Amino acid sequence: MFFQSTSVTKRGIHIGTREAAACSERDCRPSFHATTLDGKPVDEAMLAGKVVLVNFWAPWCRPCVGEMPALEAAWRRHEAEGLVIVGVVVDADRDVSKFLQRHGITYPIVHSDDTIDSSFGSPDGLPTSFLYDRTGHRRAKWDGAVDDQELERALAPLFAR
Repeated sequence: MFFQSTSVTKRGIHIGTREAAACSERDCRPSFHATTLDGKPVDEAMLAGKVVLVNFWAPWCRPCVGEMPALEAAWRRHEAEGLVIVGVVVDADRDVSKFLQRHGITYPIVHSDDTIDSSFGSPDGLPTSFLYDRTGHRRAKWDGAVDDQELERALAPLFAR
């Protein structure tokens, strides 16, 4: 099943799709280490056994900002069940703490760097999100903004008992 989405790239606006994905060597959650804006580590110990959504975004990207309420709502609904959302902000020149506070974003945010970017295939469009199950298998990739309903459809089977 595929869904249409919109993203902003270096070359302009992009109409893309969400693709379902199975794990292969390149589709398993990459190992990466980062520190959140509030000084907490993001590493394998934090992510092991969790459902992980990694979202590349920037504060100037309207589709990115538009999807943030859906990500925050999913975070609040499923954090206790083992969801970890890691926002990777690609605009490292700006202090985004006030932006996040103003928009009510509480999930972990890290600054992008070459290692993180290359680990995820150096996404050239924003937003780009990767969803991994508890075993680290990629279950979805969104090239463009995801809405609350679409995100919930992707998350529900990962929390089914």
